[in-house]
Amino acid sequence: MRSLKFFLLSLILLSAGSFANVEINGIWKHTQKPAWLEIIFKSGVGSISVKRHDDNVKAAGLNVIKDIKPETNQQTQWLGQMYSAAEDGYVEVRLILINSSTIAVFESNDVKKSNEILRITKE
Repeated sequence: MRSLKFFLLSLILLSAGSFANVEINGIWKHTQKPAWLEIIFKSGVGSISVKRHDDNVKAAGLNVIKDIKPETNQQTQWLGQMYSAAEDGYVEVRLILINSSTIAVFESNDVKKSNEILRITKE
């Protein structure tokens, strides 16, 4: 009985990391613009690219956030690198799954000191 409990606990813990990746894969809608973003994870690392943008058709295919990896102790949070035109390069961002259909992106790892810069919803 004890080994069965250990096995089940191990199975739950091992699947928790992959559950986080699968949970946010797919097409998400930008809340402020007529744009749809696609989140894809390959080998545990994710990226977000523009799937469609009605105001800027040339944006389709552009990578918005790269190197997305699950936060170690936060199953509903991820860290990544988002392109910033102001910085002319990539800056650290934190993605937080607010609920099953909303992701908020913050401009740095310290959410308390940063601003929300993007919000997307699952379609």
